[in-house]
Amino acid sequence: MTKVKTSVKEISFVRFSDSELKNFEKLILVKLEAVKKEISLLKGACRNPNGTDDTGKAFIQDQAGQDEAAKIQNDLEIGHFERHEVDLKHALNRVHSKQYGICRITGQRIPKQRLLSNLTATTCVEAKKEEDKNKKVHKRR
Repeated sequence: MTKVKTSVKEISFVRFSDSELKNFEKLILVKLEAVKKEISLLKGACRNPNGTDDTGKAFIQDQAGQDEAAKIQNDLEIGHFERHEVDLKHALNRVHSKQYGICRITGQRIPKQRLLSNLTATTCVEAKKEEDKNKKVHKRR
């Protein structure tokens, strides 16, 4: 049992064992590699075979509009994957500092099943629901 001193009170929690953290690290690294490959593929899709952006005057006006819409969609997907890459790197840092799997709100251990379904989770389900509820209240004001 590890005790963490906070400014308000002392919270006791049981962190994941080193072997469990090692397993999570492996899963995160596999996912991180897959995300990096996806980003690379998406960025490659923006370029034509000779390695330049498809911006030549040879496009028909209608096709150019479709191409622009596809490029915008591609850019959005790249942004999504880049944010996921950052989240995975943060999760990896938490593994290395042995803080992985500890809810940032309650200080309690996040259930293993939740982490397996979302490797970047930083809150337990109850805390996430409360956080989402509070966000909705603030939006209404």
